[in-house]
Amino acid sequence: MDRRSQALLAVGIVLLTTPVWAPALDVTGPDYVYRSAEVTTPDGDVRLNTSEGGFFASPTDQVACMDPIGAEEDRGCLLEARLRNETVTVRGNAAPDLSSPEYFVMGSSGPIYRRVDTESEPHRLRLERTDPEAALANASFDARRPAIERALDEGEVQTSEPLGLGDDGSNLYAHDGGYAVVYEAATPVWLSPKPAVERGFELVAVLVGAALVFRVGERNAGGVRDGSDTE
Repeated sequence: MDRRSQALLAVGIVLLTTPVWAPALDVTGPDYVYRSAEVTTPDGDVRLNTSEGGFFASPTDQVACMDPIGAEEDRGCLLEARLRNETVTVRGNAAPDLSSPEYFVMGSSGPIYRRVDTESEPHRLRLERTDPEAALANASFDARRPAIERALDEGEVQTSEPLGLGDDGSNLYAHDGGYAVVYEAATPVWLSPKPAVERGFELVAVLVGAALVFRVGERNAGGVRDGSDTE
């Protein structure tokens, strides 16, 4: 068998086995891009490092209003900001549920406060400044999934499945002696999920592979017959 036949045979075998290895490539379907941003505590404040650019979503289900984009336009955040080191009395059933999240930061940088309210009527609501290290330690999660760990270590990770990072598409994690937010940066959809299309590609590949293998076999069989006739 000459080199050309060997090459065609190798390509044919690869195409014939497409149904075995192709699903792992996930040709169609969305790709989810996640990035991480460091959270620091300079001078007793909390600060999100948003200098990398791109869309950023803050973990406001862990720390309320810690949003570099929408906090200044959110009516609830603006109203609650008035409670910083102040007390408001609310009577009856008008008291909001402040059980989660426990902490509050106005925007991407500033002091961190703990939400305080009394169970007995009249309800007294207050934002009380607290230690940032203790607050972040209490509010953050442990990174236990490999994709989360990669995003924290490398700054970015791409997955074929969503990571499920809370209602705001981001979570605060303890990492390497500090803290960081992992957030969904983009969802580039190159091809929508189409299993039928993938199976069609596989069928075409198998047919082409079968044709190549058949051609190589026929070619070599012809060469053997020609050699016999010569003798």
